[in-house]
Amino acid sequence: MVRFVSITSMWRVAGILIVILALWPFPNSTEENPFPGFKIGTHLLFLGRHTHFPQDGWGEHLRYARQMTGAGGWVVQLIYSNDMNPTKWQEFLAYCEELRLRPVLRLAMVETPDYWAAPPDDGEYQVIADQWAQFFSQMDIQNPVWVVIGNEPNNGGEWGGRADPAAYAHYFVAVASRLKTLDKPIKIAPAALDAYLPHTNHLPFPGTEITMMDAAAFLDGMFTAEPDLMQYVDFWASHVYPLGAFHRPPWEQEFRVDRFQGAETIPVRLPPFQIYNRGINSYRWEQWYLENVIGVKMPPILITEFGYRHRESVDPLAVDGGGAEVDSRTTAAYVKQAFWGDNERGWIPLSHDPLLMGVVYFALAGTPDHWGHTNLLLVDEQGRVRGTYPIYDTLVNYANK
Repeated sequence: MVRFVSITSMWRVAGILIVILALWPFPNSTEENPFPGFKIGTHLLFLGRHTHFPQDGWGEHLRYARQMTGAGGWVVQLIYSNDMNPTKWQEFLAYCEELRLRPVLRLAMVETPDYWAAPPDDGEYQVIADQWAQFFSQMDIQNPVWVVIGNEPNNGGEWGGRADPAAYAHYFVAVASRLKTLDKPIKIAPAALDAYLPHTNHLPFPGTEITMMDAAAFLDGMFTAEPDLMQYVDFWASHVYPLGAFHRPPWEQEFRVDRFQGAETIPVRLPPFQIYNRGINSYRWEQWYLENVIGVKMPPILITEFGYRHRESVDPLAVDGGGAEVDSRTTAAYVKQAFWGDNERGWIPLSHDPLLMGVVYFALAGTPDHWGHTNLLLVDEQGRVRGTYPIYDTLVNYANK
């Protein structure tokens, strides 16, 4: 017997289903899944030689970061080796979890008047590796924490005055291998390199006591010392800045290697057309070099520093004025182009590149006497927010689309 259902009955049933579906607690794709694809982030400057904001103000900065990045946005903060305080940093992770932000912790040593200290070398860096592992073991980590071990070690100023790729590689493997033994969702990257540095042939850069190495030579030295380094790598940290020391438009890029004081004899490996090691797509040179010269596969990339300097500053005498040659509205337009522009001039808009997990803007806010031309927020000396710059507003508009 065939049963016929009236159109009226069908609509009644459909109406009931629509009401049920409307009330059913399905997850919102943006809020409930905070890790979908490419995300913007911001670098925090709570602590440092030039900044020490009170901890009770961290929440305000993180809320501004959340407004700028949206759910799943990245926030980078360094931790000094003499500040391994699990209680303090557990609170930071709790803020991030509450606001649905992805924390990136940069493991740093301590600053001296002349440079960052190198890690204490006991032969295999086991003591400092154990200290970092002990620190993380004391924290309750439920969601992924992304860890970058060190910072720009091809600059001797970040490694006890002397760029030493073998030493850095041994340190990275020591710390990363210890962290991998913890039953915690920790994702690890080696330190980002400075793509603009020359090779000084193991001699101090003129006028300094610091040696430097170009990124290619440093990568060669790293992988010669630790050929299996990549087995400890979950993602790749990259620093990507515009030409002209923080003020040229994003479509201006170049391939260039500076070597002197006898380093000119080191062969330069030329990349394919439109692969640049300086400019906003310089991470693609790193991919090319790793895969075609070193012979390892590039993991997912997170740009942990990117940004411009603007002419305006709360403190007109701020020490970061070098390169601050364009006004904040022009830099905001450049940032918009960098993320969402076209590629008619041979560059790739960052938000369109499938290689990238995200881009972290440097920086949200540090003390205005040092970071006045770099800050996205207008802050006073205690870190209290007094306003925003147009770049911040541009990024907020993207996050809320």
